[in-house]
Amino acid sequence: RVPFLDVESVSLALSIPPEWKLQRGDRPAKDLLRRAYDGLLPDAIVNRPKMKFSKGAGSSDILAERAEKLVSDADFKQEKHRLQDEWGYELQNKEALTYYRMLHEHFQDEWIMPSMGTSRSL
Repeated sequence: RVPFLDVESVSLALSIPPEWKLQRGDRPAKDLLRRAYDGLLPDAIVNRPKMKFSKGAGSSDILAERAEKLVSDADFKQEKHRLQDEWGYELQNKEALTYYRMLHEHFQDEWIMPSMGTSRSL
């Protein structure tokens, strides 16, 4: 994400006519970006389908596996019930609990839970 927030990259993106950036017809998502890297990166990378950053970077499976090792089934069940009872929050899986615990090390539930969301990928 960071390279695309570079001032020169943003300036370039803003200088491109909007109609060139719109996804229309059979043009794939991020068509200009794909064309820019055609021949510079392997076709398998340039033409792969869109995916969440963690999936594309290969870290999502690692995080899920780590969470499975860190959180016991009993802990997950207990926290799932507690968060549901106290906050009406549906804890999706052990990975989500791991992220919650990271936040909980620094913040109280009163600060965390009102803005807690869900992710389709977890």
